[in-house]
Amino acid sequence: PDRIAVRTRGRVIMVRPDEIDYVEGAGDYVELHVGDDTHLHRETMADIEKRLAPHGFQRIHRSTIVNLDRVRALDTDRHGAYYVCLGDGPRLKLSRSYREAFEDAIGTNF
Repeated sequence: PDRIAVRTRGRVIMVRPDEIDYVEGAGDYVELHVGDDTHLHRETMADIEKRLAPHGFQRIHRSTIVNLDRVRALDTDRHGAYYVCLGDGPRLKLSRSYREAFEDAIGTNF
């Protein structure tokens, strides 16, 4: 389906994949970061990754999946680690094990 049903405060809201900035793992749950809101959803990282991949999402860390449309820049630190920057929002660590797949997804090597 094109929407994810999320239970929150006694109601169920529908979240479209294009509204999601990034997803973080939280035990048996995932946190869907949508603008200034965070929604806790019971689904594994592997399952949400499969569900969101056709909508332009890419895993960048074992606990992080990003919406590629939200990526604005890549930063490095003095140790050579890379961070994916989402506009004015968060700076998310890019794991070495997911770097090649991320490079393929954005169409460039760095």
